[in-house]
Amino acid sequence: MDSTHRNIADSEEIVKAIKEALSSKFYTDLIKYCIFYISKTYKTKYDCERGFRGKMAEDYVNETLQSFLESNGRKWYKDKYPNFKEQIISSLQSVLYNDLKSKKELEKTYSTNDDDKIAEYETTIDNNSDEYKETLYLCINILERLGADDDEILLFEPYIIDQMKRQDIEKLYGISASDLTNIKKRLNRKLPLLAKELKNEK
Repeated sequence: MDSTHRNIADSEEIVKAIKEALSSKFYTDLIKYCIFYISKTYKTKYDCERGFRGKMAEDYVNETLQSFLESNGRKWYKDKYPNFKEQIISSLQSVLYNDLKSKKELEKTYSTNDDDKIAEYETTIDNNSDEYKETLYLCINILERLGADDDEILLFEPYIIDQMKRQDIEKLYGISASDLTNIKKRLNRKLPLLAKELKNEK
């Protein structure tokens, strides 16, 4: 799309949107998503004390938020992401992907075993394709129209698409088994409508 015809927020709109979006819960959700993204993309467990190769999830989240406030920084494309939270998540994905792919020695990563055994590096690059991201964006947009709450949006990718194990989600996201069951039930009720609307939009 020609950038001259994009609906791009100005600096005042961005500052206001950050203040409105950045609740304690949403900031925590961003950190959790960051940890999930690292674990999924690089097949390595995130170390909550050392981060990933010395960089913490909070660093990536703060870097993403700060990038919107810098001169000539990241933009908010309101025509694609009417909800600023979606723009933040998309930008966080870009920050993570660009930083992690640029690090040296990424062909191998440190595991979190006590002996720091070296594990072979793997990547699920298909999940970073433009087609995948566009489809994921459409799904999230449809789920929001269907009344999905923040927890449903947060868990849609790891739980429904990637089919992460329940016990791993409970541990990674700090969600109880009963809450997770309720979230899954709410998502399951929306999936037939999601599939129907996704087919119409694509």
